[in-house]
Amino acid sequence: MDRLISPMKKVLALIGAVVVAACVSHTSVSFAPGFAVEGPFLPRPDQRIEGRYLLVIDRGMGTLSREIRAGGLACPAHAFRVDITSITRNTVSQTLAQVFEDIQTVPVALTREEMGEHGVDGVVTVRVDRFAPWLGFANGTAALTNLDLSLTVDGPVGPLFATSVSTARRGVARGGGSCDGAAEALARSVESAIRDALSRLVDQLVRSEELGQASTRI
Repeated sequence: MDRLISPMKKVLALIGAVVVAACVSHTSVSFAPGFAVEGPFLPRPDQRIEGRYLLVIDRGMGTLSREIRAGGLACPAHAFRVDITSITRNTVSQTLAQVFEDIQTVPVALTREEMGEHGVDGVVTVRVDRFAPWLGFANGTAALTNLDLSLTVDGPVGPLFATSVSTARRGVARGGGSCDGAAEALARSVESAIRDALSRLVDQLVRSEELGQASTRI
């Protein structure tokens, strides 16, 4: 009899998993369209990096969209779509516009020869090397976003600057034990991670002697 019960339990568990999967509700997490990161590291308008630069935002090895489900047994019938493509592009471009005197976003980088031909002083590439959000329910709704960004500047005669940062930022909302607040927690976590990572990238950038930009802290 026991031998029959064990396979039956497996069958019932499999059926339950299929039913849950078929009934999953998908929710898209909403973000601000983008924002300019602010801080004491930003140069004054008359101290921005001079010259003409192009900006390329590289999504790394794949898409910047993820489908997140909560860890554990809470909220099993909900999945949350987190797409940071727009917020990353807009936030990076708005922030670097405060650092460079003249910078324009383009889809692909120019070669070094093309930079010389078109009077471009450098191509700035911001790359998303890792994007890994997580969601859980314990004493409220909590999300964690791991984000790795790198920034390079390449000039007509060679590399000018390179750096990278890693961050992990939490977002918390009410609604422990249920799906309430999950999208809000994810949005807070993602926005905080983007803000922190980009702030640190820009802080290192404005200190770069290679770009002729000394620290502007006073």
